[in-house]
Amino acid sequence: MNKEQLPHHVLFTKLSVPRDPLYLVSRERLMEKMSRSLHCKLSLIVAPPGFGKTTMVSDWLRNVQMQAGWISLDRGENDLLRFWGYVIAALEGIRPGVGTKSLSLLQSSMTVSIEHMIALLVNDLFAIPEELVLILDDYHMVESEEVHRSLSYFLERIPGHIHLCIISRKFPPFPHGTLRANGQLNEIGIAELKFNEDEITSFWLKQMKEPLSGEQLNRLSFLTEGWIAGIQLASMSSPDGLDHTLNHFSGNHRFIVDYLLEEVFLQLPESIRKFLLQTSILERMNDDLCASVTGIPKEQPLLKFIEQANLFLIPLDGERYWYRYHHLFADFLRSRLKESGCDIPLLHQKAGAWFERHGFTEEAIDHALLANDYERASDLIERYAVVLLRRRELETLSRWFHGMPESIVRRPALLIIQAYTEVLTGNQDRVSRHIEKLERAAEALQSDPHSLMAIRMQEEAYIFITFHAWVRCDYEMVYDRIEQLYKRDKLPEEEVISLLLYDVIEINDGKASLISGFYGFNGKLKKAISLHHLYEAFICKHHLERWHFTAYSRTALSELNYERNDLELAMKYADTAIAVTGVHGSVGAYVPATIVKARIHRANGRPEQAIETIAGAMNNLKREGGHLLYWYGLLHAYLIRCYMENGDIEQVEMWLRNCKISNDAGVVLNQEFEILTLIRVLAAKGEHQEALGWAQKLLEAAKQKELIMTMLDCHLQLTVIFDKQDHTHESMLHMHSALVLGEEEGYLRTFIDEGTGIRDLLIKYSTVRKNNYMPELQSGVSMRYVKELLSNFGLHGEKDGVIPGLEAAEYALTPREREVLSLVSSGLSNKEIADKLVLTVGTVKLHLNRVYGKLEVKSRVQAIQKARQLQLIP
Repeated sequence: MNKEQLPHHVLFTKLSVPRDPLYLVSRERLMEKMSRSLHCKLSLIVAPPGFGKTTMVSDWLRNVQMQAGWISLDRGENDLLRFWGYVIAALEGIRPGVGTKSLSLLQSSMTVSIEHMIALLVNDLFAIPEELVLILDDYHMVESEEVHRSLSYFLERIPGHIHLCIISRKFPPFPHGTLRANGQLNEIGIAELKFNEDEITSFWLKQMKEPLSGEQLNRLSFLTEGWIAGIQLASMSSPDGLDHTLNHFSGNHRFIVDYLLEEVFLQLPESIRKFLLQTSILERMNDDLCASVTGIPKEQPLLKFIEQANLFLIPLDGERYWYRYHHLFADFLRSRLKESGCDIPLLHQKAGAWFERHGFTEEAIDHALLANDYERASDLIERYAVVLLRRRELETLSRWFHGMPESIVRRPALLIIQAYTEVLTGNQDRVSRHIEKLERAAEALQSDPHSLMAIRMQEEAYIFITFHAWVRCDYEMVYDRIEQLYKRDKLPEEEVISLLLYDVIEINDGKASLISGFYGFNGKLKKAISLHHLYEAFICKHHLERWHFTAYSRTALSELNYERNDLELAMKYADTAIAVTGVHGSVGAYVPATIVKARIHRANGRPEQAIETIAGAMNNLKREGGHLLYWYGLLHAYLIRCYMENGDIEQVEMWLRNCKISNDAGVVLNQEFEILTLIRVLAAKGEHQEALGWAQKLLEAAKQKELIMTMLDCHLQLTVIFDKQDHTHESMLHMHSALVLGEEEGYLRTFIDEGTGIRDLLIKYSTVRKNNYMPELQSGVSMRYVKELLSNFGLHGEKDGVIPGLEAAEYALTPREREVLSLVSSGLSNKEIADKLVLTVGTVKLHLNRVYGKLEVKSRVQAIQKARQLQLIP
């Protein structure tokens, strides 16, 4: 994974294991305690600052030479997607490829399911053979309930060879009592972290090059209570010697820190003290940045001097380019800085200017806010918001807005950004409040209706409200507002184009079919087709064809016309959509449009062309990078359906071995297209119970969300599965449910694309209806619709449930299937056939099931008899 594929501008210094301090004391007793981490899911290292938590864990890692991912957290990781972006980056640094699909999901979908992302990540972790530790340092910086919940969810699901270690000043606020009860929690606190007398002696000797007397050791141990930072400060504090320092100790370490730091600080030259105070505003620093803030030329290597003086300066990388102060020292310096009368806002302005010049916009905004330079912060946020909206780092935007005065936040451009932040967060109450603010701001600007800002505000408010209604599947409002847009004589100039129309937001919420999600009102075809025809008229009237959002509308129209079996018109819209995505790179339209195009090729009897279409699109995404892997997976799932149709069993088996689909009930809808492919594969292999479990789980989830297309597909798969198990009653009930949904919305191709299997089950359904074998099937579906479906299979007559005129060509077998069938007729078992053809037994079963399906039989004997009748075998 390269930097461009990461979800945000990762600071790789935050992923480095901290370097050992100059005077490292080996602590064997703690090394043994830490080694319990390899037998536990979670290790908690919890103590106040200055107890050597980070040093102890980093030393342990070097001793055990363990594969480890390290993240030094800060307040930015309260953004949920940023937090997981860093987790994935840390893991990927250890094991390339881990989390790549999870990361792609973070970047690709309009709405991100963290549960789905974590499920994909956990699947990757199960594939790692060796043990691995993930360390989250300074976890107390995380205050987000969402992050805490997601980490708890992750912790519940990680495999046994993956270990999490949290270093914090306080216990994380998620449940860990069960882990403790099960022996899966390793805890190290103040009592263990305190230096004992042997460790104090060792440290003192390394630092001061002379031993402590017995009395000095006892007093130092008693007064510091083994607090490592206190012992270090005592060694540095007084030119009058240790006895002088110990005589001034009073109270516990919480009260002596200021005294000790003051002692150390006042011994330093004035130039160094000034440098320390001014640079204390920085979370991280280098020579050039420090020079910009302090005015001291970077040729004077003050950072090197401070590091060599052991003044709590921590290198953040192997090159010793970036540093930070120990948190304890930084807090002290900032406290002194406030008392110094120094112009702190000016320091932040200088720091912000440096970060802006060097492309670190987020840190530039943070410093502008700390400098109370809200004008500058506002300008930077306006320019940078597009990046964060695309990356879904919404908490970062919210944090910035909360740090600004209301007079600034109410500015029209910032109101627009806030509105999209809230709609992507999914908080409907806050979205409604922002809609009111947008409308009020638009009204306030009407005094100058010709100004660009007034026009832009009106357009942004209008488009945002329309988009929000679409996300909520409020068909009436969306139709009404698109109709109003269509009726306009003229649209605004491009200078006031909406953020949404500038491709800031991915319109597809992760679907292989646009119309199966909110863009098609969750599969309600009748509403979707009326709306998209109007939308197309609006696009054409106002000559908007070149804009990226038209690719989504054309893709939806392609899908709708395909479902209605108008293949020519469907291809026209698919080609138009793909052409637009070639310019704008709108992957959420490109992938569904490509799948429709492949479906059309299959429907027209060109299966090889369908495979070429999908394979070409997969190669295109691969060239673009790993951040598109989520969409790549959808294309791959459809390619497997094509391979199944062509009898390429080896490709299917390979996909089945490598596909990582979580069976967590809470995330199935985020994987629906791949799960539906998995169900087809499992059913074809004869693994009916597993296929049944997946289909029922997905159907239940789809019912809860009222996803019509997904429900219909599940019912069809269950129809097939139950029929293969000779459960005719259940099979016909699911066929009836599929027909109810299909007739209500006018579905055709969803049935037709399932091929002869569904055709024959429709014939069986007709027979059951005709003879009234199941009275419960008599209402809800017209036989006219059933006959229409059968006619679209190319079948126009039926008699007693049998379609006449079937020729041997209908049963055409692939060369491999003929080979398997010939060996079956020779009396060989599945295992013997597998050995002879160098296949797995599962692959042989899959070939046989396909043969049974094509010959419309259910056993070996029937297959041999039917094949000989058709002269397929001797």
